[in-house]
Amino acid sequence: MTNNYYWVSSLFFLCALAVILKHERALREDANNEEIEYRRLLKWVILFCVQDVFWWLCECRIVASSTLFFVASSIFHCATALVNYAWLRYVLCFLRKTINTKYLLLLGKALVAIQFGFVVRNCFAPTIFHIEYGFYIVDGWRDVAFLVQSLMYVIMQLSSFYCLWVERKKNLKRQLMIFGFTLLLPIFLGVLQYALPNDSFYSIGYTFACFGFYIFIIHRF
Repeated sequence: MTNNYYWVSSLFFLCALAVILKHERALREDANNEEIEYRRLLKWVILFCVQDVFWWLCECRIVASSTLFFVASSIFHCATALVNYAWLRYVLCFLRKTINTKYLLLLGKALVAIQFGFVVRNCFAPTIFHIEYGFYIVDGWRDVAFLVQSLMYVIMQLSSFYCLWVERKKNLKRQLMIFGFTLLLPIFLGVLQYALPNDSFYSIGYTFACFGFYIFIIHRF
């Protein structure tokens, strides 16, 4: 029952985000750079929720194939890195008004490449996970892989707080505060995902952070 709850919740999240994306496209034909990056972020999170649904169908053994479970888990690790990079792009789209973000984006791309390297190596020898008798089993380098993808949130948080410290415009400072506190959601739930790898905390964190940005940044509530 608990496992069914998680894949159903991911399905609900992707439907809710799809509605927001459709609403944004209908209302804002002439989008600025921030809104374009937000829509791109929504698309990546929706795709993440789609793969999360498939992963849970494999984990619950509704799709009873160890091969498909391995493929779904590999996609999960790649998708996590790509979604985190989409978050980085969106946040730095705002911060570039205050700091030079070029090298931070390059660092983000390097972290994505490292994560993909782990996944590729895992296809040949157990590195970050393996599937045994239909169960997802954590391997030795998973901690390092988790740290690599989490570094993007460290970059976002430190950059946001630095800009908050040096910025003088009240409106922009308010946005930076929202960024800082909203990003705590995927960070906190990412820690829970690390501690409980068979639960769907990433989707929850990504989705509610998107809701927060939609309410307080896009529509400036």
